[in-house]
Amino acid sequence: MEERFVTWGTFKEKQKVLIALELKKENYKVDIFTFDESIANKTFVDDMMNAWAKGGALVFPEGTLKIERPLSEDSLLPDDLRVEKTGKIRNLQNEWAYLLLTEKLVESIVEEIKDIKEKVFNSSTYIKDTFEQTKNIWEKILDHRRERNINNDKVNELKAEVNAIFDRLKELRNEENKKFGDQAELISNTLKAKIAEAIEAINKNGSAKELFEQLKELRTDINKLTLRKPSREDLHKYLDEAFDLLKNRRNIRDTKVNDKRIHDLTEIIHKLEKSLDFDKKDLDFNKRKTNDKNVNQLEAKLREAKIKMLEEKVNSKAEKLLDVKNTLQEVLDKNK
Repeated sequence: MEERFVTWGTFKEKQKVLIALELKKENYKVDIFTFDESIANKTFVDDMMNAWAKGGALVFPEGTLKIERPLSEDSLLPDDLRVEKTGKIRNLQNEWAYLLLTEKLVESIVEEIKDIKEKVFNSSTYIKDTFEQTKNIWEKILDHRRERNINNDKVNELKAEVNAIFDRLKELRNEENKKFGDQAELISNTLKAKIAEAIEAINKNGSAKELFEQLKELRTDINKLTLRKPSREDLHKYLDEAFDLLKNRRNIRDTKVNDKRIHDLTEIIHKLEKSLDFDKKDLDFNKRKTNDKNVNQLEAKLREAKIKMLEEKVNSKAEKLLDVKNTLQEVLDKNK
C-alpha cells in the first residue's frame, strides 16, 4: 500500500500548487507539502511523481510549505487546499487509516505472544490456561488472515512464535505426566490395599454396615483423586467385587428386593456423585473464564447464562443426591 501521494491542486482556489502527502505511521499523522507552480518545474514534478511517491529520497526546494494533519480529521486536506481527485484523497485516507489499524492489531498480537512466551519459558510447570490462551490467539490470527487483515508473511512469522510456545508447553506437559504417572500409581496401589483389607474383613464376617460405609468412602476417594483412566476403571471393578461379596454375605433376613434396592441406590449415588463432580468442574471453569478480557459483550452474557444453568444443575443434583443417600440409609437401618 502506497504511503506517499502526489497530485496537482489549488491554494485558496486561485494559486496552482503541487501537493505531496506522506503518511507518518509513528504518530498517526500526515505531512502535507505544497510547492508553488513557480518552483515546481517539470524535472522536479517528474521526480516527485515517479521517485519520491514510491519512497525515494528527494531534496525539496526553498519555498516548500509543510502542514501536519491528524489522520482522524474529517478531511485529509485543509479547507484552503483543493484537488480534482477528491475521491482519490478520501480513498487514500481510508486506506491509511486501515493500514495503521492493522499494524496496531499486529503489534498487540505480537505483544501478547511475547508475554505468553516469556511466561511459558520461565515456568517449570504445565499450565492448561496458557495452552488455551495460546490456542485462542492462534485462532484469532487465522481469523484475521481470512479477513485479509494480516498478510501471509506476517502470519508465518507469528506461526513460528506460536509453535515455539506449543513445543515448550508439550515439554512441560510430558514432564508433568511423568510425575503424575508416578504419583497416580502410588495412590492406586494404596486404594487397592484398602479394598483388599475390606474384602478380608467381609470374609471374616465384619459389620456389614461399617464395611458398606467403608466401601462407599473408597468409591468417593476413587472419584475425587487424580488417577489415570485405566487405573480408575480397575479400582472401580475391584470395588464392585467387594460390594458384590458384601451383598452375597448379607444376613438371611435381607430380602432380594432390599438387596436389589440397595444395589440400585448405590449405583444411583455413584452416578450422581460422578455427574455432580463433572458439573462442579464445568461451573468452576466457566466462573474462571468470566475474567477473560478477550470476550465481547455477547460472549460474556452467554457465559453468565451458562453459569446460572450450571448452578441450578449443581444445586438440583446435590439435593437429589442427599435424598437418595437418606433413602439408602433408611433401607440399611431396616436391615440391621
